[in-house]
Amino acid sequence: MQNEHEPESMEELDLPEKNSVYDFLYHDINRINSFLSQFDPNGLLQSTTNLGSNSQIRSASATKKLTAKLPAVAQGDSEKTHQNSETNKEELSRTYDPLWQNSLSFLDYLTQKNLLNKDICQSNIGQFVFLSGKLFMFDIGFFQKVLQKTTSKQRFIDAFIKSAHNQKTAKGDAQETLELITALPSSIQARLVGTGFSTWSTLYTDGLSLSPDDLLLKHGFYIAGEWEILGILDALPDIDNVNINYPFLPIFQKTLADYSISVRPRFGRDPDSYGITPLMIFREVTGN
Repeated sequence: MQNEHEPESMEELDLPEKNSVYDFLYHDINRINSFLSQFDPNGLLQSTTNLGSNSQIRSASATKKLTAKLPAVAQGDSEKTHQNSETNKEELSRTYDPLWQNSLSFLDYLTQKNLLNKDICQSNIGQFVFLSGKLFMFDIGFFQKVLQKTTSKQRFIDAFIKSAHNQKTAKGDAQETLELITALPSSIQARLVGTGFSTWSTLYTDGLSLSPDDLLLKHGFYIAGEWEILGILDALPDIDNVNINYPFLPIFQKTLADYSISVRPRFGRDPDSYGITPLMIFREVTGN
């Protein structure tokens, strides 16, 4: 049963006319909030409340006819009216969560201040970038759990050897790759491929709007559609593959540094990709 004070349709809510909405796949709440708190001297907006009132006035009237007899003078009639009124006033309050509106406000602010760089090839480390392209995601944690099984390990090794360029070292490389995968952080790796560029990044599971299982079982590694990413540029493509010399490091740390240089292209960002920290991943949903 509808409350008599509630709007009867969505039109009465005075909603803005839009032909599209944003579908958020990923949203780094903490980072976005940290930026927003720096824009407003009052800090971060956490909730908004709209106050209003609804008044109803009920009135009733009654008329009574009186006949008066005046001795030896005259006789006449008169009418007396009584009116009663009652006013009922109800206070209305709606509280809104500005979580997603904050993200749109953050995007609008960066646009107004010309802080968004849409050409990543002309951007510098530490700048905001706004990119679009094809999205690929890999749940490392899932594969780590699967590869704990003996049968899955053997299938992985067989598939690795079959696709390897060097068949002589393929078995050893497959075993090393298997060991390193189980030691990697259980993160979700994301790759955006656009026109003339590709980016690599990791995502927090808590920032996803749906579970990683849904991503894997519904999409696999390729998330269909055109996606947009707002992020911070962290790393540029490698100019060359020459190992950097660190003469100030002790031999143990230098060995680890050299080893990490060989590990990163195999399990993380490849030499031709940019590194970014995503703040939002979304797409536009239209009615067409």
